Amino acid sequence: MLAGVGIYGVISLFVSQRGREIAVRLALGASARDVIRLVAGQGLSPVLVGLGLGALGAFGAGRALSAMLFGVGAVDPATLLAVGLVLFAVAALACLLPARRATRVEPARVLADG
Repeated sequence: MLAGVGIYGVISLFVSQRGREIAVRLALGASARDVIRLVAGQGLSPVLVGLGLGALGAFGAGRALSAMLFGVGAVDPATLLAVGLVLFAVAALACLLPARRATRVEPARVLADG
């Protein structure tokens, strides 16, 4: 849950900082799908890298723990996959909410405020 809140905060900040750019894109004819793809793509890219690095770290830590502790398995692929999928789903939802909010802005109003 903490990861989802953190990702939501970072993506919300990204959307607010790039509000004028998104408004210009919408004013020039970008569809809502294009804006969602932009925001979600830039939000999910670091998440995918983090999931990959986390899986490698979990694999390495599992191997180290299995060597030190009795009865600890090296890797549980089902658990790693389940945790990865849950984190990805939370991250996707955390990216989708600000992306959808960005598509609802009125370009003329955003550009006039700046």
